Amino acid sequence: FVRYKRKIEGSIQENQVIPFKEKFFLTYKILKYVMNCENDELYIEDVTVSDVNKLKFLIERYPKNAPKILPSYSVKDICCIIEDKNNLTIDNQLIEKFSDTMSPKTLLNYSNPIRNCVNYAVNNKRILNNNVFSHFNYNISKKLKKESEGKPFTDEELKIIFNHEIYLEKKFDKNFKFWVPILLLYTGARLNEICNLKITDLKLIDEIYCIDVSKSKTEAGIRVVPLH
Repeated sequence: FVRYKRKIEGSIQENQVIPFKEKFFLTYKILKYVMNCENDELYIEDVTVSDVNKLKFLIERYPKNAPKILPSYSVKDICCIIEDKNNLTIDNQLIEKFSDTMSPKTLLNYSNPIRNCVNYAVNNKRILNNNVFSHFNYNISKKLKKESEGKPFTDEELKIIFNHEIYLEKKFDKNFKFWVPILLLYTGARLNEICNLKITDLKLIDEIYCIDVSKSKTEAGIRVVPLH
């Protein structure tokens, strides 16, 4: 696996190498756990369909942002808790951390690097057996994408936020803490779009004040938004 990983790294853009490594090694470490492999390198030929199915089971239940929320736990520790092999007594706080798992889109990003390594080996005839990773994939349907993007605030939730005494009495140590949520509410813009705004992005067009969104996640996001 590691040998083919290096070959793929040489063919991708420099700014993509570190994210590729991070995603590869998490999946790789989970697979090593699945196969009880203590060696430095795992061989593609040794992996079975059953191993890949177990890998999918574990990564689908792997907590999101694990290095931040579980800094003292290794990948092996986390996998053991997921399987509850050691009959661990898990407190409520830990259970809550394990309940927030990765979205389908993120799972796809984590499955791609190791699957690409196997595809490289198969396509270059370095391995002769069937590609057991062919089904290690996550097809993101439009419906699934929409569900993974999150839900909008309800009217009741918005009332709780903007009727809070912090807002009503303007108890803010920084002006942006007051204005950013309001701009998000009335423009529908993304958080990073609003936070990247400069004074020069406020423009008067046909006697209507607008914000010029010049930095966005997508090309379609670059736009001029009127302020009502």
